[in-house]
Amino acid sequence: MRHRLVLGIWLTLVWLGLWGDLSWANLFSGMLSAVFVVWMWGPKQHLGIGVRPFALVRFIGFFVASLVRASVGVARQIVRFEPQLRSSVVAVPINSQSRGMIAVVAAAISLTPGTLVIETKAVGLKTTLYIHVFDLRDRDELVASVTQLEDLALAALSPTTSAKRHLTQP
Repeated sequence: MRHRLVLGIWLTLVWLGLWGDLSWANLFSGMLSAVFVVWMWGPKQHLGIGVRPFALVRFIGFFVASLVRASVGVARQIVRFEPQLRSSVVAVPINSQSRGMIAVVAAAISLTPGTLVIETKAVGLKTTLYIHVFDLRDRDELVASVTQLEDLALAALSPTTSAKRHLTQP
């Protein structure tokens, strides 16, 4: 319920920002619009995600560094036009059980140039991401990078209890 309230407040603030005028009419119409949007299309269940600001900065920093590194690598491949690209699909197991956390990790991977999550398969308590890689240099490096990304996301977005257990395991 709380996440719907936060979403409604956020939508009302966006409405006021778009109108650029703080008036009773804009506030009231923004609240009505937010209630309607949350009721019709809002989250039906809580995805188990909360935010830890300092860990979120580390996660975003890692993501941006990966984004820059991947962009330079893809640009280099395009400019050089090496016909020996090692395109591959790699199965990478992750420990997250929260649907929200799996979505965050998969989105971060897919937003990075040269990588795309093409399938997510959950079997029991294990989830596997199938990642298409434009030019795979080292499989172990890719798995380590995805694991580090997942760990930073888990620390930053404080998911449900089952994923928190993953963080405290030795």
